[in-house]
Amino acid sequence: MLNRSLLVTLLFGSLVACTPGTKDSSSTMSSPASPQAAPSTPASRSTTSPTKTTTIQVEGETQQIPLELLQSSYFSTYFPSDRFKIVQVGSGEGSATWFYWKQSDGTTNKNAYVQVFLPGQRLSVDQARQFLVGNRALFETNDWQRLDRGSGDRYAESAYSSWLRDLIRFEPRTNPQSIAGTAYIGEIEGRAFYVISHYPREYGDGFLPRADVILKNIKGKETGLSSNSKLALKGIGAVQVGMTVAQASNAMGQPLISQGEPAPGSSCSYVAPQQSIQGLNFMVINDRIVRIDVRRSSPITTLSGAKIGDSEARIKQLYPGQLTITPHKYRPNGHYLTFTPKDAADRNYRLIFETDGKQVTDFRSGRLPEVTWVEGCS
Repeated sequence: MLNRSLLVTLLFGSLVACTPGTKDSSSTMSSPASPQAAPSTPASRSTTSPTKTTTIQVEGETQQIPLELLQSSYFSTYFPSDRFKIVQVGSGEGSATWFYWKQSDGTTNKNAYVQVFLPGQRLSVDQARQFLVGNRALFETNDWQRLDRGSGDRYAESAYSSWLRDLIRFEPRTNPQSIAGTAYIGEIEGRAFYVISHYPREYGDGFLPRADVILKNIKGKETGLSSNSKLALKGIGAVQVGMTVAQASNAMGQPLISQGEPAPGSSCSYVAPQQSIQGLNFMVINDRIVRIDVRRSSPITTLSGAKIGDSEARIKQLYPGQLTITPHKYRPNGHYLTFTPKDAADRNYRLIFETDGKQVTDFRSGRLPEVTWVEGCS
């Protein structure tokens, strides 16, 4: 039997999926079915636009589409910014993110969406399944009928293997030919969640390839720091620009070791992880992380996949239309390739690649003006 706390969560899960048309990113949520649920607040969101592009097949034709990175409190994913609008709502019972379909005229069809819901409490996969098919749960509340379980969906099992544990296809009991849907049950770092794909059947050709991009890129929020961590504008792994050295050490789970005292009259210095990650250092000003340097031979890549040794042409391909190219101060044929984000929230941050004229030799990210300092702390 489900306990009272879980029942409240089930009711909240039913609420956030069955009333998509009434939500926006600043709304509050209440329900006669769940009067004891806490009022909701907007979930955190950070995006850069676009962060990269990808190609998809739509009705047999190849299309290149722009992608933005969404980072929430519990997961991240890329989504096609040309055809999806994000709405996020959170409360003590959980966090819901909708990717609503934008039609060609710019209006939103809230009957076509991908929804990611993470319960506020840690649940098992079986408990998360009860969110969907249990008594008074999501399927019953929305009058959806289950069609089959997804054990035979080889594409989904392969493409979403990092998080997918089960899936259930469904359709509405009333007018079943109007809507197609799939409920995906996933798990990230031992925490179960679900994803709903819901769309009018006539939208399938355009909707499904773009929804697939969202599902393929779902990842849990990164903790700690490792050679697999990805450099972003404002941080890497669990370390964020603006943290104190102590906060960064706690977030990454290991001490940051000084690489030398500041020069006389300066408050600038570098620190590095005690468990060394080759070529990775953090610039510190007045005890706060302001910049992240990735130097020769480091395995670290950016969120978009850029790395040491990449050609200038590849960097231009990864960041189209957002690079400023200037001559290198010390290398006769070298360049600085500076990525400037479009999002106003990121206007004080940059990502800079140094090259020898052909390949990337170093790169860094962080806040202005420190990220532009060619000699580091020197």
